Amino acid sequence: MELTYSHFSDAMSLLSVEHHRFVECNDATLALFGYTSREEFFARTPWDLSPEFQPDGESSRTKAMRILALTMETGSHYFDWLHVRKDGTEVHCIVLLSRITHDGKTYIQTTCRDVTREKTALRQLQTQQHEMNQIMEALNQTALVCWTDAEGRITDVNDYYCIQCGYRREELIGETHEKLIPPGRPPELRAQMLEVLAQGKHWTGILNNQAKDGSIYWVNTVITPIRDMHGKIMKYLSIQTDLTRLTETQNKLNHAQEVARMGSWEFHFESNSFTGSQNFFRLYEVSPDHDESALADCVKMRVHPDDMPLVNAAMKESLETGNDYNVRHRLLFDDGSIKYFDCRANLVRDRMGTRFLGTAADVTETVFREEKMKQLLNFNRTVMDSADAILVTVDRDGVLTGMNEHSVKMLGYQPEELVGKSTSAIFHLREEMMQATLELNREFGLNLAKPCLDTFTYRARNGVTDSRQWTLVRKDGTNFQARLSITPLRDSQGAVYGFVGIARDLTQELAIREALEFEKAKSLHNAKLASLGEMAAGVAHEINNPLAMIVGSAELLETAREDAAKFQKKIDIIRRASGRIEKIVKGLQKFARTTGTTEFSVVDLRTVIQDALILVEGKARRHDVTISFEAQGDAAIYCDAVEIEQVIVNLLNNGIDAIKELPERWIRMEVHSSPTGVTLRVVDAGKGISHDVEPKLFQPFFTTKPVGEGTGLGLSIVKGILDQHRASIRLNRAEKNTCFELDFPRAPTPRNEASLHGA
Repeated sequence: MELTYSHFSDAMSLLSVEHHRFVECNDATLALFGYTSREEFFARTPWDLSPEFQPDGESSRTKAMRILALTMETGSHYFDWLHVRKDGTEVHCIVLLSRITHDGKTYIQTTCRDVTREKTALRQLQTQQHEMNQIMEALNQTALVCWTDAEGRITDVNDYYCIQCGYRREELIGETHEKLIPPGRPPELRAQMLEVLAQGKHWTGILNNQAKDGSIYWVNTVITPIRDMHGKIMKYLSIQTDLTRLTETQNKLNHAQEVARMGSWEFHFESNSFTGSQNFFRLYEVSPDHDESALADCVKMRVHPDDMPLVNAAMKESLETGNDYNVRHRLLFDDGSIKYFDCRANLVRDRMGTRFLGTAADVTETVFREEKMKQLLNFNRTVMDSADAILVTVDRDGVLTGMNEHSVKMLGYQPEELVGKSTSAIFHLREEMMQATLELNREFGLNLAKPCLDTFTYRARNGVTDSRQWTLVRKDGTNFQARLSITPLRDSQGAVYGFVGIARDLTQELAIREALEFEKAKSLHNAKLASLGEMAAGVAHEINNPLAMIVGSAELLETAREDAAKFQKKIDIIRRASGRIEKIVKGLQKFARTTGTTEFSVVDLRTVIQDALILVEGKARRHDVTISFEAQGDAAIYCDAVEIEQVIVNLLNNGIDAIKELPERWIRMEVHSSPTGVTLRVVDAGKGISHDVEPKLFQPFFTTKPVGEGTGLGLSIVKGILDQHRASIRLNRAEKNTCFELDFPRAPTPRNEASLHGA
């Protein structure tokens, strides 16, 4: 088909909807896209004439297909499009698509106009506008900005302007600057300003203005006339810098330098001239009244003679390499005192010549503090090395940062072998670390899959005391038991930056503990024997009585042989007497048991009391002491029955001994149960225990009995046994008679029994 609009200047073409190929175009189209023949152009699809993506980020092919479909639906579509010429350059176009029908076929007529120049100009304008907005924003933050019309009436001011002059914006709009002119400003200044502005030039100068409260402030002012396209002045822009604040800033800088004991200085090499801040000369004790050349010599003369080679070398090195000048040296003052200064400067080479711009800071106190810190570090190092314990420090990642000499001695490693490495796995047994990790998971609900730094430090980091027994492994593979305590190291803000571990060798302690346990068992056994000795007479009497009954009944059996009833009666007497003897003997055997270990089980405290009464009733009868026993409720406890029996026997023996000379001689035992425990009360006829004796009651070898009648271990052993059973004993002074109360925890359920037993 032939186009009738080939003479149009816009690029026009026809696109086959069926094949997405161009079937006709005018010469303007070929020129726009840089093709020399129609055949070459017709071989391209619309997306072949486009970059891969449009400026909005969408795929050109996807977007083109969507626009073509929209054109087919609505009949026409107008839009911006980024094309690509044959040579690869991009061209911005506005495109009009129209759906047309010719010879029964549907086509899309395209009209493209190159707007690249307009787009570029718009983009530049937008960039300039953005830059101008940023400039104005910066000015609004740092300067006083005021707009006036051509007649000088204020049309707008920024917030900073209002803050400085003290007027609200609505008080200024529509007014001239007359209200800001202070009395005494020369009138010729205004005339000169208006003359310059009338010529369309900038006016620059320093003005003093009067604020609403009457105070005077100084501003560096630039006034610029703003013209329209025809050159006519439309308005004026005034930008002012507050010199008052600049002065205040300079004062603050001087004050800051004074507080920081610092001064600034500048030295020009070509002219040998020196200038400095007010505080610099104060610190150097040099008068600033000399000329600049003489000042340089005065400053140099203040440097300690022994440090001049150091200063000259640093200056030479900076001049040769361009590096910053940085040196610490001493100053020698007229009174003979010495101070330390850090002098730093940048080397500057420009049109003004070669010069140093620098600072000088009095660091005398810092030097003294550093020296004290070195002494403190040396002291700490000495303390660490003198400590009779393994002491190691690690950073927050578990990397070892230090260890004392005792660590080297005990572990066999030299510091250079371990410092800088993560060492926990070297010192510890893996099975112990795994067990500790599992315990940590259970205690804090963690999910640590394997031992890590948290295995050792989690508790300490979270404020929980962490001290436990570990097996530490030496370099030679041998090991020893140690108690390791871990403490976090915190900076001044409280943040953890590392940990210190202190481990004490438990070898001797464990050996002593084992020996003490042996002696304790031995003392316990001896106390039992002593108790047996005390009970011997009573037990003998208890056995003699049934034994006499057995002998007598046996002798009468001969005469009662013909009388079956009488014979059976004698046999029953013999059987009961034998059972009595057997019970007493078994009680003695059980009481004297020395297995060396405790055997816990759930028992009825009433049964234990009955067994204890068998062992002491002989002694009680001999001294005419009545023992009564009452029990209320369930009395099940978890204990070693033999040890608790010994506790009761000791208390009953003590009670008998205490009241055997009194007019009233009785002992009352009461058992009371509660939801949480069982209480045994042992009350005797005595009138109590004196206050001065009470604190010593449970001390080993303390006794109130006459010499030779007691070991002083009875109540001490009672206290030790009860502690082991998580039970307690106390003297109840609320009773008028002597009363000991023993509190036992209630017997656990079968599920908890193993944990209480220590399993």
